[in-house]
Amino acid sequence: MKYFIRPLSRLKISYLKIVVLLCLVQFMASCANKQVHTLTLTNALSLARPDEPIIISRQKLTELLGDIPSGMYPELTNSNGKPVPSQTDDMDHDGTWDELAFVCNFQPDEEVKLNCHYVDKLPVYPLRTSVRFAKQDGKGGYMPIDTETMPADHTVEHTLQRYQLEGPGWENDKIAFRNYFDRRNAIDIFGKKSTQMVLDKTDLDEKVAEYMHMQPWGMDIFTVKNSLGAGGLGVFVKDSLYRLSGAKTTRYELVTRGPVRSVIRLTYLNFTAGGQTFNVKHEISIWAGEPGYQSKVWLSGFSGERVLVSGIAHIKNKTLDVVNHNSDFMSLSTHDKQADSGDYLGTALLIKKSDFIGAGEAPEVGEGVTQTYYAKLKAKNNEPVSFYFIAGWQQQDAGYASADYFKNTLQQQAAKLSNPIIIAKQ
Repeated sequence: MKYFIRPLSRLKISYLKIVVLLCLVQFMASCANKQVHTLTLTNALSLARPDEPIIISRQKLTELLGDIPSGMYPELTNSNGKPVPSQTDDMDHDGTWDELAFVCNFQPDEEVKLNCHYVDKLPVYPLRTSVRFAKQDGKGGYMPIDTETMPADHTVEHTLQRYQLEGPGWENDKIAFRNYFDRRNAIDIFGKKSTQMVLDKTDLDEKVAEYMHMQPWGMDIFTVKNSLGAGGLGVFVKDSLYRLSGAKTTRYELVTRGPVRSVIRLTYLNFTAGGQTFNVKHEISIWAGEPGYQSKVWLSGFSGERVLVSGIAHIKNKTLDVVNHNSDFMSLSTHDKQADSGDYLGTALLIKKSDFIGAGEAPEVGEGVTQTYYAKLKAKNNEPVSFYFIAGWQQQDAGYASADYFKNTLQQQAAKLSNPIIIAKQ
């Protein structure tokens, strides 16, 4: 029996060539996506740095590793192949992530190597930071919100009727904070005895402020009253201190909520103080493992220079320590049995010396800001001013019963900020 094999037509051969070429391109792209790069991270300090926060911008990552495959995300593992929790954050909400954020442990003077390859979806890592802002849903419960514009008729009396926690809260596995979303615009501290995220479960009954009393997770530990609280904002105009309050438009925005970092923004449009009008943007970031949060503030709508203010309530403490930690950073701090739980609590503003103008104290009584130690900071039109609020509660870490222990925390934070981790490609 004879078999006849019909020759392939030229059209079929061309088609097969195209299919093979497409498969080859797809294979090469797949190999490129699976390519493993190695980053070298160097701690130049003779100081251990657990949970060190690290940001690598998309541009910087491209410079280090080459073009980022479309629609892909960088996944990190250590030299033993263990995942390094991370997140990619779209800071400007344009649909493309801008920053790779992660935390990494370093021994003194240690060099750490991390492997990076691209995936179409990052793993789900344990949540060590969170944000909670929720409003009543009209059905007896609360619904979380990612954006909110303060209603024109909003008053302090309306706050408890509208919002869980009286405003946005942010937390990590060590501590939590909340901002009063009304004319008080001060910041409060929740001491935590638990590493779990708790704000979404806290104060669900508007008639009972349960966080005012000790709970298994902790409690509200800071008395704020008419102070600026724990890092609240104001401005100094013509020798007078004004609370950042009463703006024509006040907005909240969730930027990112992730396993190692959470960020919110508060915007104040047409805020008037002492006959001057400003626009203010306040970006608040909290990282896993950190003893506080970072503020980044932009003042705009003017020429020249203005005076931004941040403060610490001293309702239960009358002693302020001002310390120069190194050539870059200084702090204003208090330490005493000033927690509402009756325990020791340290509070501090950690500030760049180049931004610092001076310190002051608000009156004990009056209609404006009271019972507050404050720092005056240089602010230029639409240029960010960054500072940190640090808090150490005895029941979260017994070491904070010691003023020296708290001061050492500030000293170490200043050293780390002055010596960022050095990042290079191997």
